[in-house]
Amino acid sequence: MLKTWLRQGGRWGLVSSLVLVCSLGERTEAQIVPDRTLGSEHSVVRSSPDLPVDAIEGGAIRGTNLFHSFQRFNVSEGRAVYFISPEPAIQNILARVTGRSRSEILGTLGTLGGSNPNLFLINPNGVVFGPQASLDIAGSLVATSANAVKLGSGSFSASAPATSQLLTINPSALIFNAPGKPASIVNHSRAATTALGGALNGPLDRPIRGLQVLDGRSLLLVGGDLKLEQSLLTAPGGRIELGSVGGPGTVELLGSRASVLATQVPDSLTRANVSISASVLDVTGAGGSVAINSHNLDIFNGSGICAGLGSNNVCRSTTSNSGSSLDEAGNIGLNATGNIRIRQFSRIENDVNPNATGNNSNIFDAIENDKLFGSVVINGRTVSITDGAQVSTSTSGRGNAGLVFIAGSDKVRLDQATLFSTVDEGAVGDAGGILITGGSISLDHGTELQAQTSGRGLAGLVALRSQGPVSLANRSIIGSTVETTAQGRSDSGGIIIAAESLTLTNNSQLQTQTDGQGKAGPIVALTTGPVSLSDSGMFSTVESEGRGKGGNIVITAGALNLTDGSLLRADTTGQGNAGNILVQSQGPVLADNSSFSTFALSFKGGDINIDASDIRLLEGSDIVTSVLTGDQNGGRITLTADTIVALGDSDILAFAQGGRGGDITLNTPAFFSSPFYRPSPPLLDLEALLNLDGNDQVDINASGSLSTGIITLPDISFLQNSFTELPANLLDTDRLLANSCIVRRQQQEGSFIVTGSGGLPVLPDDFSESSFETYNLPSQHDQPAHSRPWRSGDPVVEPQGAYRLANGVTVLSRDCP
Repeated sequence: MLKTWLRQGGRWGLVSSLVLVCSLGERTEAQIVPDRTLGSEHSVVRSSPDLPVDAIEGGAIRGTNLFHSFQRFNVSEGRAVYFISPEPAIQNILARVTGRSRSEILGTLGTLGGSNPNLFLINPNGVVFGPQASLDIAGSLVATSANAVKLGSGSFSASAPATSQLLTINPSALIFNAPGKPASIVNHSRAATTALGGALNGPLDRPIRGLQVLDGRSLLLVGGDLKLEQSLLTAPGGRIELGSVGGPGTVELLGSRASVLATQVPDSLTRANVSISASVLDVTGAGGSVAINSHNLDIFNGSGICAGLGSNNVCRSTTSNSGSSLDEAGNIGLNATGNIRIRQFSRIENDVNPNATGNNSNIFDAIENDKLFGSVVINGRTVSITDGAQVSTSTSGRGNAGLVFIAGSDKVRLDQATLFSTVDEGAVGDAGGILITGGSISLDHGTELQAQTSGRGLAGLVALRSQGPVSLANRSIIGSTVETTAQGRSDSGGIIIAAESLTLTNNSQLQTQTDGQGKAGPIVALTTGPVSLSDSGMFSTVESEGRGKGGNIVITAGALNLTDGSLLRADTTGQGNAGNILVQSQGPVLADNSSFSTFALSFKGGDINIDASDIRLLEGSDIVTSVLTGDQNGGRITLTADTIVALGDSDILAFAQGGRGGDITLNTPAFFSSPFYRPSPPLLDLEALLNLDGNDQVDINASGSLSTGIITLPDISFLQNSFTELPANLLDTDRLLANSCIVRRQQQEGSFIVTGSGGLPVLPDDFSESSFETYNLPSQHDQPAHSRPWRSGDPVVEPQGAYRLANGVTVLSRDCP
C-alpha cells in the first residue's frame, strides 16, 4: 500500500514525515544505542510513531565529514534507519560501533538529506545483513570490521575511541590493528523492496535487488572471512568489492570521484577467505567492475558474477544503460593468495549485450597500456573451475569483448568447465581471447576453451603458457572458430601452447576452423619435452562454406608421439588453401597407427615438413598430402632425420587428382621399411589412392594427373639382400638349465679316516669293534629314476653361475654341496 502511495506522489510526503520525525523529541530505540564518546555532539535517534522508520541526527561535523558513534547499532526487520545529512557539503557519514556486539542489519539502512554522502559502517565485531536487508543510500557503502578509518595523519577509531581525531580529510584507509583475524561480514540479503515499500534515493521505479546502491556507486565489504549465502549485491555501472583480511594491516581507499570508492590491498597483507554460495554480484552497466581479494575464494552452488553493458540474463540485470562509443565495460577481478574454486554451474560473465555499444580498442593495445576493459581476470596459487562452471566475455552489440585471463602459480585445473570469448551473430567487434598461465594446466572431462566469431570481427587468440605440463583428457577441446554467419574480415585468432610438455588423450582436440569469411588461425605447440597424442588430434580446417586459408600446425618439441589413431590434419573443403604441418623435434617422431595429413578439395594442398632425430612410422601410420579436384598441385612432403623407419603398411603419399603430384624428399642416410619398399605405379584416381591403405606394403607415391612429383630417397639398394630371418626362439630355455647340481672335474678329492677307540688307525686284520650289523647297499644306479619337470609347490633353487660341460655345452646351475 505504501509503495502505491509513493508512486502517487507520496514520496515527498514521506520525506516531510521524516523531517517531522526529526522535530520530535529524542527517543532511544533499543536496537540503536548511541554512546557518549563524541560528547555534546553525540548521535540522536528519533523514531516515528506512525511509520517503521528511525532518523539519526546529531553527530560531529568536520568539513565534509559527519561522525556518529554507537554502543550498539542494529536495524530490525521491517524497519528503516536513515542517517540525516544536514548540510549539502557533507560527503561522508562515518558511523562506528564501540560496543562488543556485531551489527545486524535486518531492515533498510539509508541516508537522507541535502547531499549524497557515502556511508561508512565500522564495527570491529562484524556485520550481518539479513534476508530482508536493503539499502537506500545516495552515495556508496563501506561496511567493515576494521578497527579504524584513517583520516590523513589521524584516524576515527572504534576500538580506541579516545585516540580518535575528527578531521576534515576524506577517509584514506581502513586500519586493522587488533591481533588475530578480524570479524566476519555476512550477507543473506535477497530483498526486493525497502522496509518502506520504495526507495527515497534515485529513480522511484528502480528495482531493489538485495543490497543495492545507485548507478555508478560502490558497495564495499571489507573484513575477516566474508560469506555471501543466497544473496544479492547490486551496483549498476558501479563497483562491488569484497576484501577479506586475515590479520593486522592497512587497506587503502581510492576514489576517482567522491561517490566512487575502491580499495587497494597490499600483497604483504595476510588475507582471510571469501565464500559465495547461490549468490549474485551484478555491476552491469558502463564501467561496472567487481574486485575480490582473499586468501581462499570459493564460488559455488550456481552463483553468478556479472559485468558489461546492456541487460544480462545470468544475473537477470535490467539496466537500461546501453553505453555509447566512449563507454566501456569494466573488469571482473578475482585475486587470491591461496586457492580459487569456481564450481557447481557458477558463472562469471562480462558481456557487451544486444543494442549496447562498447569500447572499440584492440585488446592487445589495452594489455600493452595496462588498461583492460570488459575482461575477467582470475589470479591465485591454484585455480579450479569445475562441475559445469563457466567463465566468458562476449559482445552481442557494437564493441569488442574483453579477455579471459587465468593465472595459477601452482596449477590451473579445468574439469567439466567452459571458457568463452565470443563475437555473437549480428555483433560488430573482436573477441578478446583466452590467456591461461600456470605451473601446470589440465583440462578434463569435456572442458572447452573457445574463442569464436559469428559476427563481424576477429575471433580471439587462445594461449596457454605453463612452466610444467599441459594436458587435455577425455574429450576436452581448445578451439578458435569463425562461424558461418561471420562477415567481413573475421579471422580465427589461433591457438598457442608453450609448456614443458603437452599431452592429449581420449579424443581431445586442438582445432582452428573457419566456416565463414576468414582465415583459420594457426595451432602452435612449443615444448621442451614431448608432445604426446593418444586417440586425439590437432585440426586446422576450412569448412565447405568457408572462404579463407587454413591455418598451419606448428610443433617444436623435445619429441613427438602419436598413438592410437591420433591425427595431425590441415584440410580445406571450402574456398581456400589448406594449411601446412611443420614439425621440428630434437628427439624422435613416432607415429603408431596414426597419421599426418593435409587435404584440399580443389585448392592447393598443404605441405608437411618433419625434422627430427629419428622418424618412426608403425602399424599403418601415414603421411599424406592430397588434392581431390581442380588443377592444383599436391602438397610437398619433406622428412629429415638420422634414420627413417616405416613398418606395417605405413605410407608416404603426395597425390593430386587434377594437377601435379607433390614432391617427396627423405633427407636421411638410412631408410628402413618392412615390407621392403618397392616403387608403386602412378595412381590414376582417388580409388587407387585409397587402395594403397591396407595392402600390407610400404608405399611412397607422388602421383598426379599432370605429372608425378619428384621422389628423393637415399640409396638403399645394398640392403635388399642383406637381411636374414631369425628364428622365433633364439634360445631353448629348457636346455639352458641343468637338472642337477654340478661337480667340477678338477676339484681336489678329499679323504676319510676311521680311528679306533685308542686313537690309532684300525688295521686290516683287526677285529671289528662295531656293535652294529652291516649290510650291502645297492648301487645308486639301481635306484629307479623319478626325474620330472618342476611343478608348482616344488622348492625353487636358483642357479649360481654358468658352467661349461665336457661336451662344450654351457648350462646354468650350481655347485653340489
